Amino acid sequence: MNRRELGAAVNVMWVIFLIVLLLGAGAYIYFVQQEMETARRSVATAQRERSLMEEEVVNAREKHVDLSSEVGFVDLAAGEVYSSMPALDAKLESLRGRFPNDIGTADKTLESVIDRLVSLAERYDQAAQTAESSFQAELTKRSESETAKDEIRGSMENQLTSLNSDLRDARDQAQAQKEQDDTAISGLQDRVDEVAAQMREQLSQAESNIAAAEASKRQIEARVAELNSKVGLIGMDEDPWAKDGEVISVGKQTGLVFVDIGSRDLLRLGVKFDVFRHGKGGQRIPKGSIEIREVHENSAMGNISSQVSSLDPIAAGDFIANPLFSTERSKVFALLGNFPVYGKSFLERRLNDLGAEVQGSVGPEVDFLVLGQRAPEEDALEVTELPEYKLAEKLGIQMLPVRSIDRFLKP
Repeated sequence: MNRRELGAAVNVMWVIFLIVLLLGAGAYIYFVQQEMETARRSVATAQRERSLMEEEVVNAREKHVDLSSEVGFVDLAAGEVYSSMPALDAKLESLRGRFPNDIGTADKTLESVIDRLVSLAERYDQAAQTAESSFQAELTKRSESETAKDEIRGSMENQLTSLNSDLRDARDQAQAQKEQDDTAISGLQDRVDEVAAQMREQLSQAESNIAAAEASKRQIEARVAELNSKVGLIGMDEDPWAKDGEVISVGKQTGLVFVDIGSRDLLRLGVKFDVFRHGKGGQRIPKGSIEIREVHENSAMGNISSQVSSLDPIAAGDFIANPLFSTERSKVFALLGNFPVYGKSFLERRLNDLGAEVQGSVGPEVDFLVLGQRAPEEDALEVTELPEYKLAEKLGIQMLPVRSIDRFLKP
C-alpha cells in the first residue's frame, strides 16, 4: 500500500469513526429525550391530580363553613349564638349523598361527621403532598437530564474539534504525498516515453531489416523452386529441428528479440523457440530460447527466456526452431502411450494453441508421433511394441519423445 492509499484509508477510518460517534450520541440524546418526555407526562399527571385534590379540599373547607352556619356559631362581637338543626340535618344528608364511602348512615352526630370530613381532608392533603413530592422528583430528574445532555454536547463538540484537526492534518499529509507521487509519476512517464521511442526506433529498423530479408528470401525461394523443378526432390524426410526463422536484431537495453516470421507464417503468441547457430561442419550450437510476445504480419517480437552463455549471447543472424511449429502449414501430430505428467487432453490443447493439429490415430497424414510412457497395467505393452508405433515406422513418421519437446509444451 502506497502513501496515497494509506492517506485515503486514514480519511475513511476517521469519517467512519465520526459517523459511529454521531450515531451513538444521537441514540443517547433520543433516549434522554424519551425519559424527559415520560417525566413531563408524569409531572403533568401529578399536577392534574394535585389540582383535583386542592379543588376537593377547597370544596371541603367551603362545606365546613356552610356546616358551621347550619349547626350554629358564636358571634363574639354581638355575643349571640345562632343555631339551625333542620338545616344541619339537611346538610348531613347532602354530605352522605356526596361522600357515601366516607360518611355512612351510622354517623349520626355532628362530631362523627366532622371527624369523617377531617379524615377526608387529611387524605386529600397527603395526596397533594405526594403529588408535590413526585412533581419535585420529576423536576430534579429533568434537571439532571438537562445537565447530562449539556455534558454530552460539550464532549461531542470537543471530539468534533479534535477530529476536524486530525482530518486537516491527514488531508495535508495526503496532499503532500500526492504531490510527491505526481512528481514520481511524471518521471516514470518520461522514462516510459523514452523507452517507447527507443522501441519504435528498433521496430522501424527491424521492419527495414525484415523488408530486406524478405526480398532476399524471395530471391532464395525462387532459386530453390527453380532447382527443385530441375532436380525433382522426392520423399525427403522432414527434419523437425530444422530452422523456422532467423533473428533480425536484439535490443541491447530492452533485451527484445525480433525475428523474420509473423502471422503470415502461422505464428501465434506464446510460441517458444530454441535459438542456435551453426559451427564448423554445420554443427548445431545452442544459444538459448525465446518466447513470442507480439506478432506482426511479417515479423514478431519476443523475450529471452534463457541464454546459454553471456560470452556468446543471442544475436542477429542466429536461427530459431521449434519441432511443433511450421511456417508452411499446420503440422499433424498423434499421441501414443501414457502421459502422467500432462495428460492427453492438456497436450492436445497445448498443441492446438501452438497452431498444430492432433489426430486420434496414426495415418499417412500424420507428421509426428509424440511418444509417452507404457500404460500402468501389468500386462501393458511397451510403446515401441504397440501396433500404432510399428505402423508409424512403416509410414516413415518422425518420432518425438515427450521429454524432447517438454519445454515447448509448458504454457
